[in-house]
Amino acid sequence: MPVSETATHPLDYDPVTNEHTANMTMARTAALEYYQAGKWKQAEAKFLEALAEARLGFDSRDPHIASAQNNLAEFYRNTGQHSKAEALYQEALDLLESIYGERHWLYVSAMHNLALSYQAAGNLGAAEATMSRVMRLRLQMFGSRHFLYADSMFALGAILLQRRQQEVAGGAEGAEHKGLRLMEEAVAIMEDAETIQTDVVLLWLEQLGAQYQARGQLQQALSCAQRAHRHFAADKGQGQADASQLADRLIELHSALGQWSRARDVAAACVGARTQMFGKELAVAHSLLRLANLELQLGQAGDPSAAYQHASNAAALSGELLAEYQKASVGAWLGAAGQDRSVKRARAAFIHASCLKFLAQQSQQLQQPGLQASAQLEQAVSVLCAASAALQQQLVKAAASGGAGLTQQGELADLLVEQQLLLLDCVEQLLDVLQTQPSKGSAQAARMRELLTLQDKVLDFLTAPRK
Repeated sequence: MPVSETATHPLDYDPVTNEHTANMTMARTAALEYYQAGKWKQAEAKFLEALAEARLGFDSRDPHIASAQNNLAEFYRNTGQHSKAEALYQEALDLLESIYGERHWLYVSAMHNLALSYQAAGNLGAAEATMSRVMRLRLQMFGSRHFLYADSMFALGAILLQRRQQEVAGGAEGAEHKGLRLMEEAVAIMEDAETIQTDVVLLWLEQLGAQYQARGQLQQALSCAQRAHRHFAADKGQGQADASQLADRLIELHSALGQWSRARDVAAACVGARTQMFGKELAVAHSLLRLANLELQLGQAGDPSAAYQHASNAAALSGELLAEYQKASVGAWLGAAGQDRSVKRARAAFIHASCLKFLAQQSQQLQQPGLQASAQLEQAVSVLCAASAALQQQLVKAAASGGAGLTQQGELADLLVEQQLLLLDCVEQLLDVLQTQPSKGSAQAARMRELLTLQDKVLDFLTAPRK
């Protein structure tokens, strides 16, 4: 008979029976706070203290000792100290087996964690064997429709796929097929449950879809994204689903499969939902520009005038937001708030210039009176030059003051490279446009020389070794 899901958890309270058990509880709480703050050294010290106090405060066969061992082991696993983690998991398993035997959920939970530690360490043979045992025990204990059985099934499938990446012979193809099948079956169990755990289902469908996409199985990846979108809509509402990153995923996969009409329809729903939910935000401008591009991908079935209008709306919105971000005083750009504003300004400039570039290309193709491609490209070049200069100044300040961490500086540097690549593209297109226009004498020739100099400067930046 499966074990009841409602069985009392023997460790779901904080026992304060003596000084040591009280100290254990306080040390564990402090350890978790340090861990969440990224203070690994202090967290480790407190996890060790909690284990020491548990051993002093409880009988040697009390499961709270195993719980403290498991907490410390989890810390070591999550910080990459796998040998320490595995030794502690094994100590906890030995203790729990002596208390409860192997068919107890605490014992099996600790074994599940041990399998994950083996996987993280790259010991995939041990990970597979251990997780297979976990799955068999959970099937016996909980039955074939229980979340914990599905959890170990999904984890085993992921381990098998990881082994497939390491092995090129000896039945690896079969392991890959079995891994995907196990992950699919695990998701199906969760989807068929009376009460769907939406967060878990979404996470698993995302991971399964990524596995399919990595193998070029785009239709299966699309199916995962569609199922995830439906679950999200059922849980949060259609509007939130259409505004979510799941919509971006659907658009990406429909486009990869050449399903441009479906991609356009999802993108249109995404624009409507994000406009209603977010109002004037860069995400709306970005979504509008994407919708414009998808209209063009439809060929004769598309609407070039609608594409131009979407891009015009995106340009207006991104330009308004860019102007807003540029109003901040110099002092407001320092610290964490300044870092965030720098990123927003850089992204707004990139989207705005991308819109102007799109409009310039369409101006030439539509040949509408009053639409000057050269003016639009000139504006794009000006926007990108100003934004790149501001971003370079921010990077210098951040490096000098230490006001931004390495991750933040890396994000700013990546944005600068993106801007420079777009700038190079805009400069080259502007040069082409100017060359096709009737000569306006020395002023046009001087401008072309300036653009050629700027082109060389951008190329020098892009080809220089990165520090």
